[in-house]
Amino acid sequence: MASMQQLQVEGCVLRFPENLGLHSHLSMENVLEYFQKAIPLATRVPFTWGYIDQPSDGQTFIIFLPSPNWNINDGIRWPDERRQNVPVGPREIEIIESRFGYIPGIDSAAYRVRRRYRLAKGGHPSLALIHYARGQMTNIPPNFSQAPVRNYPLRTINEAPMFVIGEKAGQKVYPPGSSQSAGGGMGPGMPGGMAPGGMGPGGGMGPGGGMGPGGLAGGMSPAGMGPGGMGPGGMGPGGMGPGGMGPGGMGPGGIPGGMGAPIPGGMGAPIPGGMGAPLPGMNMGRMNMAQQQAMLAQQNSNMEALERRQREQAQRAAQPAGREREVQPDSDDEGDLISSRTLSMARYRRNHEIMNEVFACAAFGTKKKEPEGSPFSIFDQKELEEKAAKLQEDIDAMIAKGEERRAARQAAERESAEKRAALEASADVSMEGLAPQVIAT
Repeated sequence: MASMQQLQVEGCVLRFPENLGLHSHLSMENVLEYFQKAIPLATRVPFTWGYIDQPSDGQTFIIFLPSPNWNINDGIRWPDERRQNVPVGPREIEIIESRFGYIPGIDSAAYRVRRRYRLAKGGHPSLALIHYARGQMTNIPPNFSQAPVRNYPLRTINEAPMFVIGEKAGQKVYPPGSSQSAGGGMGPGMPGGMAPGGMGPGGGMGPGGGMGPGGLAGGMSPAGMGPGGMGPGGMGPGGMGPGGMGPGGMGPGGIPGGMGAPIPGGMGAPIPGGMGAPLPGMNMGRMNMAQQQAMLAQQNSNMEALERRQREQAQRAAQPAGREREVQPDSDDEGDLISSRTLSMARYRRNHEIMNEVFACAAFGTKKKEPEGSPFSIFDQKELEEKAAKLQEDIDAMIAKGEERRAARQAAERESAEKRAALEASADVSMEGLAPQVIAT
């Protein structure tokens, strides 16, 4: 069992066991909503010991800080860190922002941002919300070391989950069947066990006021469940007799001296008032722990189902309005998962939509439809005739202009032909008078 100081040196944190998903950005309203849900949950769900090592962008964690100066080593080197307090209504949120982070030897630029939120006023100051995001990219200064921030490989953590706030704060939750699952109680090999004089005289549950010689600090008793457990010193004359349920057992020296002393080997804190009930049974501690484990498992499954329903609702809300829902084909095992009525209704809606419309019209619709009007009723005949007459006039005018142009063109062609004929006639001169006369010699 590692000490708190050793766990702090190794960079371990107590964190909420559920996965909070990836978020590119968290507003103050989101942070406040996380805290409002985390505080009551932390009283019922034990936090687990673990590492936050080289987280991805968008990862979110809820952790418990045993002390304000608790070191959070996440495998990232942070050159710059700023602190500020932001009032949100009656509450005040402390924000510690670390910027320009990088993983030595892996990142080529410093771009990581870590914001740690804590309710300084109006909440539990030991719960912190850590969110990792991507910020402005800058070069890594050459004077910064490239050596890893922590030593690898990381040691395997075997610490038991622990309640951090509420009435069970400090109590550890061991898996069923482990040697410590009974809470220092009756199982073999437990500190104190049912050693000699376990329920005999000596006040309460043993001579040392605990559950064996020296209470829970008595270590492993060789007797375990031997003669001191169920024998004369256990449930025999010294157990349920005058020394057990009498003045020495459950009387004035019983409960105050029973479990009221500090338990150095147990939970690290005294448990005032003893066991809270007279003579818990031999297996009551083990049975209670098994019930707690079952309740914890049921709670985890319920939370997973709730998160799954929320994701499905968000996906349905994000689908476009006009997009039809994808319908899975018929499957043989549908009847094993849903009721017959639901299956019948789904198949009816899926396969008989057209018949539903037919039945609706036949039963409730208009059986005899009114005669539809002429498709030409939207036109005015008089207006159409006026437009046709005007168009006919335009056509006649255009035809007349065409005839005039044709006649003018023909007249021009005739005139041109006459001029050409006259020119050819005037140019036809006899060449006989121009021939040279030959004089005979």
